[in-house]
Amino acid sequence: MKIKSVLLVSSCLIASAPFTRAQEPDLSALMGLLGAAANQSTSTVAVVDFRELKALLPDAFKSYKRTGASGEKNSMMGMSVSEAEGQYAAGDATLSVKIVDYSGTFLASMMGAWAAHEIDRESDTGYERTTTIGGHKALEKYDSSDKTGDLQILVAGRFMVEIGLRGGEAQDLQAAAAAIDLNKLAALKK
Repeated sequence: MKIKSVLLVSSCLIASAPFTRAQEPDLSALMGLLGAAANQSTSTVAVVDFRELKALLPDAFKSYKRTGASGEKNSMMGMSVSEAEGQYAAGDATLSVKIVDYSGTFLASMMGAWAAHEIDRESDTGYERTTTIGGHKALEKYDSSDKTGDLQILVAGRFMVEIGLRGGEAQDLQAAAAAIDLNKLAALKK
């Protein structure tokens, strides 16, 4: 598991810990949260082999061509995460597609915490909104001033599809999502 995931988990646990009047974290409550997380993580199912996730990465879509692909499995503190990532380019625009299997651990709930909310924000240069793609809850962000965007799709409560766009158009995010067989991904649950 990557360091940023560990830091995110730790900061989320600290943020959710009860505070005393002096606004200091209640360490016994924090330890209880960590223990509950560890217990939940050891009772989860095995992650899908990253090679199966990698096979779901499209070779091309729209005018984007895949320029590279990788995959890995990481385990730490009784939790396993499997992921595959593809890099794509179309002229000056680049896009990455990452498919992550959190194996039903509390990490999936934390990474997809936005799925429990409805978000709809707009500015003069962009937007952020929750939506549904192929029957799966998604969070889409785009900024036209620098042509960057992100799309996260929570699939079957355990897989996260993360699409990152640099130098492209908002519809490129949707095109990348449409090129991934989300139903096949959901069926990979073991």
